[in-house]
Amino acid sequence: MLDKATREAITLASDEKLMEAGSKHAAAALDAQAGYTIDLATSPAEKAAMEKEVGTKLIPAAVAMRALVKATGDERVVGKGSSKGKTLAQGKAARAAREWRRKALKAFKNLVLRGVEEVSDQTKITASDNSQTKLREEVEHKAKLIKTYAPKALVLENALALADLGVKVAADLSAADSIQEVEFKNLPLKTQEEYLQKGILLYALKQINNAGWTVHATNLLSAGRYSLEILYRGDQATGGGGTPPTKI
Repeated sequence: MLDKATREAITLASDEKLMEAGSKHAAAALDAQAGYTIDLATSPAEKAAMEKEVGTKLIPAAVAMRALVKATGDERVVGKGSSKGKTLAQGKAARAAREWRRKALKAFKNLVLRGVEEVSDQTKITASDNSQTKLREEVEHKAKLIKTYAPKALVLENALALADLGVKVAADLSAADSIQEVEFKNLPLKTQEEYLQKGILLYALKQINNAGWTVHATNLLSAGRYSLEILYRGDQATGGGGTPPTKI
């Protein structure tokens, strides 16, 4: 049973945000990632520096959340049909948006090379992949700019087609997000509880990883051990829906 103190030691984020985060990952993958991350952060070489960075409550709370996720992970089978379908739809829309963004970045670089300096700040990613809303807003903004400035550079057909595709991709992402938001409220209570617990654990692991990068800011090899690679690999193996960070 999730207790208030454990949750508040990790996050004050809303149930909706936590359930959305937790719905994207398989319990087994989260458990494997948590085992690795917690063992790393509490190892003799890391423990003192990590506790100095995150305090003494976060990691024990993560241990408690891992146990809860492990105990209730199989509850996913309750009412999972529509839930998994909606989550996969959202994941598919996000992947399409990231793929479009990669093409858009190249288009903006070409526009700059053709003398359109007004879009020079659009040649890099401006939104985090962790926020579907920010991703959608970035796609919408970039599509509008391509449609505005492509004629100036005499680059029309392909660029305008890319802009039109961006509008569609953003609309699809918005529709998937709306479905997901409504659906969480209609899930069986056990499924809501599972998603919530997984989301809280994920937030804990991300905070530990962020602290690890801070502790090892001058040593990228050591900092690189603090990642979610195990989680993403596990999701891909089990169909849990996790999407690794996109590298441009």
